[in-house]
Amino acid sequence: MLLNDKLIIDDIAIENGLNSLYNSFESGFKFEDFLRPFLMDVMRLDNVRVTKKTGDGGIDLVATNLVLKDMISDDPLNDEKDNIVSYKVQAKCWKPTRSVPPKEINQLRGTMIAGDRGLFIATCSYTKNAISIAKDEIRQREHPMFLLDGKLLIKMCMLNAFGFKYIPTIDKEQIDKFTNSINNDLFFSLDEELRLGIVNKKITNNDVRARIIRLPLEIKNKLDLSSKKVKVRINDSVNTELTLDATKSYLAGVTDIYRKNGLLLDSGETKSANTKMFVKGDMLNIIINCE
Repeated sequence: MLLNDKLIIDDIAIENGLNSLYNSFESGFKFEDFLRPFLMDVMRLDNVRVTKKTGDGGIDLVATNLVLKDMISDDPLNDEKDNIVSYKVQAKCWKPTRSVPPKEINQLRGTMIAGDRGLFIATCSYTKNAISIAKDEIRQREHPMFLLDGKLLIKMCMLNAFGFKYIPTIDKEQIDKFTNSINNDLFFSLDEELRLGIVNKKITNNDVRARIIRLPLEIKNKLDLSSKKVKVRINDSVNTELTLDATKSYLAGVTDIYRKNGLLLDSGETKSANTKMFVKGDMLNIIINCE
């Protein structure tokens, strides 16, 4: 079972959703047209364009993304300066039971120039050798490529309600989590003023992908933002200092925090979380998944 954004997705639902998605496209060209708004609305890329139907050199879409060094300074592919990153996208609308072989990945790699990032999106899986090639390119940094398989594609669509309709149901167990969320020793130990100053904040999938923690206005007003660093205590156990961006709106350098709390997986998949924030002295306290 996968639990993301409070949406429970089991393997059967993913398989059924993927088959339905695959059967929705009359051709690979229709799949490319679908990916254009997907790249903009779900992956937050800009300037997305579908290439010519022929003579595209194996590239189906192109896009850009603005990388801000102050926001995601711990991005391993960032070169410590603001820059526009160009993405070359290859799309394969293949039957979900198939697997993309290495030659397709190599074809994408052959179209890339220095500074490009490759993105391969398929409605099926990838062979082990194809995955290995992409991982090697990320490590070598020369032509970094990212693979999005059918299952991850359908999860991202589901979690962002992109192309799906949902009928929500009330679950008492979930309701109890919300009503009992503050009943623990940590919050009872706080005085009334601090308890009243607790701010509930959502860490979104986009926050995790950008490797940032956004600061609510109520929290910013209680912090000394004259320094480039903010003292932070995570889950009442880990003390650290995080970098404040130039606009005083984000904290960067949070990759390890997201990994240790299960929001950033080794596969690159991200999860959202509810947090509680409060300021005690000069320390910003952040409780992740405390509901």
